[in-house]
Amino acid sequence: MKKILFLCTGNCRRSPMAEGIARHLAGDRFEVFSAGIEANGIDARAVKAMETVGIDISNQTSDPIDQQQLSSMDYVVTLCDDAKQRCPRLTPECHCTALAAARPRSSRREEPRGSDEGVPGSQG
Repeated sequence: MKKILFLCTGNCRRSPMAEGIARHLAGDRFEVFSAGIEANGIDARAVKAMETVGIDISNQTSDPIDQQQLSSMDYVVTLCDDAKQRCPRLTPECHCTALAAARPRSSRREEPRGSDEGVPGSQG
């Protein structure tokens, strides 16, 4: 089975969401993972956003990338320029695709103070 890794800087929003969507869509066709250049914990807002589309990522973990994991991947998708630039060396067999997106305004992983404003489906 082919393996795909979604890589971003902190493995807290974009890559866990991409992992959840890919697992949902790929079924048994791919083994899907996510990682970050560093691990900053899964952002609760990402979990809430994914719940609104019926995908549960609450049990995923925030993991830093390591060379052994990276060398076992068939596909690596970097989700920001920072991850693309700081990604450890890939093996020649690995296909790497960059889907750079602008970093969110706030790179803080904690909940916004006092509300869930802007989170689809929130009550706040």
